[in-house]
Amino acid sequence: MLIALSQQAPFSRGEETIVDTDVRKSWQISAEDFELTNPQWEEALQESVNQIEKQMGLSGCEIEFEQYKLLVYAEGSFFTAHRDTEKTPNMFATLVNGMGG
Repeated sequence: MLIALSQQAPFSRGEETIVDTDVRKSWQISAEDFELTNPQWEEALQESVNQIEKQMGLSGCEIEFEQYKLLVYAEGSFFTAHRDTEKTPNMFATLVNGMGG
């Protein structure tokens, strides 16, 4: 199970990075610790980038996706309403894939 390979996901509050399961109950695996090897992932991610480009009117712009971490949400997991912080220069979006069962 992925949770066994994960650590509790923290979040930023001001300058601090903290774990508070009343605010966020999920787990994470850093980008260095996993690899998406199925070629269908690359295709799906590129299609998402193409859709973002089209829907946001960004044609002609170079948009790239970068793995930051893999978040694991199990039954009962949550993250209260929040705004993601910029992790790299010029970051403008977070791509989320909700694969439910």
